[in-house]
Amino acid sequence: MDNHHLAVSLPADRLTRVLNLLRKLEAELPFLIMLSDEERDAMPILDERKLAYIDRALHLVEAHPDFMPRDFEADEFGTDVKLVKALGLIHSHLLPLARKLDDSLRCAENDACRAALEVHRHASLEDPADTDSLDAMIDSLSPRRFRRCHVSNPAHP
Repeated sequence: MDNHHLAVSLPADRLTRVLNLLRKLEAELPFLIMLSDEERDAMPILDERKLAYIDRALHLVEAHPDFMPRDFEADEFGTDVKLVKALGLIHSHLLPLARKLDDSLRCAENDACRAALEVHRHASLEDPADTDSLDAMIDSLSPRRFRRCHVSNPAHP
């Protein structure tokens, strides 16, 4: 199995373009919010069945506008459902990209960790001429300084 899963680089100009694109995307969606973990946990997760339920409720309200009390905002409900569908579509396109980004980051971290451990192993076997300065550097590379550096060989993404 290959030890280097991402033998690529990300030039500074491309990184800048990507970050600018992300800022533009975020600017196109200025209403996005970030919930706290507690707020997120308190909300139900909508699956296809619940989304179908919402659609049927909207259809009922649209087909029978006098069915609901006067203070019920049917237009706002319709707007919410349209937003759910639009954000769901965006989310379904971003999710695979976010997964690829996460997996690529993990592979790059794994490769970097493997190389750092190799540097430490090699340095600890050497008998350097400039022992004082190198000993401190080698000690700072000690694997015990990693909380957890689990190096694996996952299949190539």
